[in-house]
Amino acid sequence: MSNDHGSPEQDVAMARQALAQNDLGHALHHIGCALASNPMNQDWMGVLNQVVGQICQRPDPLSFVKLEGDTSFIDAANRS
Repeated sequence: MSNDHGSPEQDVAMARQALAQNDLGHALHHIGCALASNPMNQDWMGVLNQVVGQICQRPDPLSFVKLEGDTSFIDAANRS
């Protein structure tokens, strides 16, 4: 799958960086982009688990994914 972020590996790096900065919505989007290309990558699933674990501790976890206008399938899946 191609996206406007670069390679899946770049998306994982961006997700990790965003996670380290507590930018959870951004981290979730980028790890979703990476996993769309390889949903069975265990390392990337671990990053997703870290992001989701932190999001689920927040009062409004659904606020991390906004569905407005042209919504990507990645954001729709993340919202699910």
